[in-house]
Amino acid sequence: MKLLTRTIIYYALLSVPLLLIAGVAFYFIITSELNKSMDESLLNTKKHLENYLKTKQDTSNYAAPDGDSFMRFVPKAR
Repeated sequence: MKLLTRTIIYYALLSVPLLLIAGVAFYFIITSELNKSMDESLLNTKKHLENYLKTKQDTSNYAAPDGDSFMRFVPKAR
């Protein structure tokens, strides 16, 4: 077996498992960070909405503090 062929085989045998392990690790790290960020955003929105409701009872034009979402509360018809 030529030296180049042997080197390529060793490189492939070492790099494929490392890439798989790194891919799985990055998936869980990114998922965890996204969950933390989403939880923080939801808690901030909840606090903002609670403060808004303490000062104003009308929620027809409530805008979330992040500016990305708009919530409209429509009262139920009785």
